[in-house]
Amino acid sequence: MMVKKLRFTVSLFVVSCAVAIGAGAIYEAWSRHAVEQRFPPRGKRVDVGGRRLQIDCRGTGTPLVVFESGLDANGALS
Repeated sequence: MMVKKLRFTVSLFVVSCAVAIGAGAIYEAWSRHAVEQRFPPRGKRVDVGGRRLQIDCRGTGTPLVVFESGLDANGALS
């Protein structure tokens, strides 16, 4: 009897954790999409050797200054 209760409790915990993780992942993806729609990135996307980079060119003259964001997988889009 105790073993069945323990198995049920552990199973319930595992399922609850899986549901919470899944809900968090869905919420994160939805939030990123909503923010991208509300605040589109400046500039344009350019294909460079099979990779798409977001560039924003402003100003004229020298020196050339390049800022690159490397905080996460989205790179300059973050």
